[in-house]
Amino acid sequence: MKKTRQSYTQQDLENCFKSVGISRDDIVMVHSGLSRLGVLMQGIKNADELSATILKALQNVIGSNGTIVVPTFTYSLGSGEIYDPQTTPCPLMGQFSEYFWRLLEAKRSLDPFLSVAAIGPMADELTKVVANTSFGKDSFFDRFTKMGGGTKLLTIGVELRWATILHAYEEDFKVPHRYNKFFVGKIRKNNTEHKISWIYNVRLYVSNAYPTFKAITDKAIKQGIIKTATIGKGIIHATKVSEYRDFALKEFKKNPWITAVGPKCDLVKAEKLRTGEQKFDINLKSTDIHELADKLYNLPRDLVSDGYDAAINAIKNRFKSIKIHSYPSGTRAFTWIVPERWICHNAGLYDTQGNEIFSTKQNGLHVMRYSLPLDKEVSRKELFDHLHTLGANGLQRMPNT
Repeated sequence: MKKTRQSYTQQDLENCFKSVGISRDDIVMVHSGLSRLGVLMQGIKNADELSATILKALQNVIGSNGTIVVPTFTYSLGSGEIYDPQTTPCPLMGQFSEYFWRLLEAKRSLDPFLSVAAIGPMADELTKVVANTSFGKDSFFDRFTKMGGGTKLLTIGVELRWATILHAYEEDFKVPHRYNKFFVGKIRKNNTEHKISWIYNVRLYVSNAYPTFKAITDKAIKQGIIKTATIGKGIIHATKVSEYRDFALKEFKKNPWITAVGPKCDLVKAEKLRTGEQKFDINLKSTDIHELADKLYNLPRDLVSDGYDAAINAIKNRFKSIKIHSYPSGTRAFTWIVPERWICHNAGLYDTQGNEIFSTKQNGLHVMRYSLPLDKEVSRKELFDHLHTLGANGLQRMPNT
């Protein structure tokens, strides 16, 4: 059996990049896992030197007219953190991305989920934000894909199945196991905080919808869409982005579930099985406004909820001519997006002795709609930061947490 040489040189890297189709003047997005490549060459002392050598090798291949882009994803908005392109690290993206975005010549985008950094003539164009979406129309991935044949995706040390761009093509095709979600938070730019709203395409939180790109990338490799080379202990993959998108959309047409664990299922039923379902037996005997108020007022009538469905169905049963229209979560309606279903089985505030101060058993309005689960002891200050009341005498009104 022939033993694979694990050490390699900068020239070996350049030869590998060329062998998978990277060429002069290309615009290249690079995902990397450098620890999987083995020892680079004698004289490399630390991660920054290794990253600098990788960068130099790629620049030698694409030349001064080429542009390099790297993912510097932080997912800040989803974590409730403030994103600052000048200071927020991206530890999940690996050492090369961390090294790259901190270089003086690098430009970094303001996407509070999936920021990118770029060096080269197209850096300003690629890192500007023209739409408040990470995957949709006019997002970085949308504009990057449309730049033409010289736009390529390169992975170093990791397989191309770890490249996030397929989520953009999933949104483009509207695969059934993902939907658009609306987020609000803050970014910091030039030491000034700004409130921002953002759209991010997410998976349904059921196991069938968990993402996996292995099947589709294996097909792309077999068909020659993805080129491969080996170096050290690792692998290098590359593809022309426009060809990769066309291939992905064709595969989605054959099987919209190819990028999910599966199997295909009724996602509404699966979600209700995961979260439980609230059932309400509402029987309106008349159209009297007092009966409507009495029987419907205390239902948890959030726009996408079991209580809202129960109220609408009760009214329809009374007024037979009413027609109910249903729109899935993620549907865009002008500047608004239909939210996901929200369910609250119980929520309450308790003192340190465990005595209930108030809870949703008393009134459903005691909890802010779309609150996230929390079970911990908090300080008075933290509590009051999340306590919402109405009017000048707010503490005498209905408290929400």
